[in-house]
Amino acid sequence: MTHEKEENFVWDLKMLRKLLTLKMNMPKVIVTDRDMSLMKAVGNIFPESYAMNCYFHVQANFKQRFILDCKYPLGKKDGKEVKPRDVVKKIMRAWKSMVELPTQELYANALVEFQDACSDFPLFLNYVMTTLKEVKEKIVRAWTDHVLHLGCRTTKRVESAHALVKKYLDNSVGDLGTCWEKIHDMLVLQFTAIQTTFGQSVTVLEHRFKDVTLYSGLGGHVSRYALDNIALEESRCRETLCMDKEICGCVQRTSYGLSCACEIATKILEEKPILLDEIHHHWHRLRMGEESNVDGFSVEDELKSIQERLKKLPFQMKLEVKEVLRQLTFPETTMMSPPPRKVPTKGAKKKVDIVSSKGKITSTSRIPSSWEVVDS
Repeated sequence: MTHEKEENFVWDLKMLRKLLTLKMNMPKVIVTDRDMSLMKAVGNIFPESYAMNCYFHVQANFKQRFILDCKYPLGKKDGKEVKPRDVVKKIMRAWKSMVELPTQELYANALVEFQDACSDFPLFLNYVMTTLKEVKEKIVRAWTDHVLHLGCRTTKRVESAHALVKKYLDNSVGDLGTCWEKIHDMLVLQFTAIQTTFGQSVTVLEHRFKDVTLYSGLGGHVSRYALDNIALEESRCRETLCMDKEICGCVQRTSYGLSCACEIATKILEEKPILLDEIHHHWHRLRMGEESNVDGFSVEDELKSIQERLKKLPFQMKLEVKEVLRQLTFPETTMMSPPPRKVPTKGAKKKVDIVSSKGKITSTSRIPSSWEVVDS
């Protein structure tokens, strides 16, 4: 986008909504940073979706404000020397434990403890309390665990995808054709990697899941990540012998659409397997594109025609046709490779004067955020 303004966000989101034609494809949760224009646009275009804020960015902003605002005079408290690093660790530990608590009652108690820990820094505490009033339902697990977010609490997937695009483009100057080819190469490699993971989920079953009644109906039908999550919940179930929903919390069921500890305990007691219908359809998708069960589908005539034509083609053309067929029959392999990693050279990295070199910068690197500068 040329500008990150509300009207730009609205247009992009409207185009996205047009692509999601079916109601079942509408996102249940949308995670954003705290850009007010983007948050407002999301609320208008996707009012039925639960809006969450990126936990990582909120925490990074808190840490930045703390480092800047929370300093003891002369580095001492009650006459004793206090290291700023130790203070930061103490406050951030209290913050993380508060945000990760699963119930609102535990969160309320932890909030009081957090206020006590920050009592020496009223300016920072006021900032935190004001921010939490706006975002607690969007980042704190006591609220977000009741939403089907499928493990997405941050925007790291989008951030990493954006970083990968810039890695392939290599510089910010290029025509449409060059950029199109590089992005196409990137998507081909990503598609191949996804196909490979899907193939592993379909064909490879770990020994711990073999000949186990609980997993007998899941092998080859759900992703390996889903099986790993269920296995973790099974171990928790066996350790706690949890069958009560209040003790279990059912977070895995509500947030991930997978069997939780109390459900697994019942299955183990009754010696029954986990049914495929009890797993959210997101974890069933192990192939790209729409499925179709059309009777009488055949490609025998086409394959015979290809073989006949190959006999008449020159040898070099045969090799090219063979390569195309290889890409179709073995999509998990490709001849392409990602761009080489730049080898660091000696000497300090040269600083770029943005003002004096305006219009000449070709790097795809962005200007660091304020919290990144402070954290470095």
